[in-house]
Amino acid sequence: MNILINSKPLEVKAGSSLADLAVQLELPKDGIAIAIDYKVVPRNLWGNTILEENIELMVLEAVSGG
Repeated sequence: MNILINSKPLEVKAGSSLADLAVQLELPKDGIAIAIDYKVVPRNLWGNTILEENIELMVLEAVSGG
């Protein structure tokens, strides 16, 4: 199944959750947020949030600095 992450296509297994995606992308445990339709999905809901064909996601990373 195809999805878009930060405007880039990615193939994922059908039935994958946001938690599965985080593992597939090897995202760090801290400092990362994932948004669907510009709404951040709380990390405790990642396992229950199932991806759909052509869904558009944004992976956001917190950075420090000034």
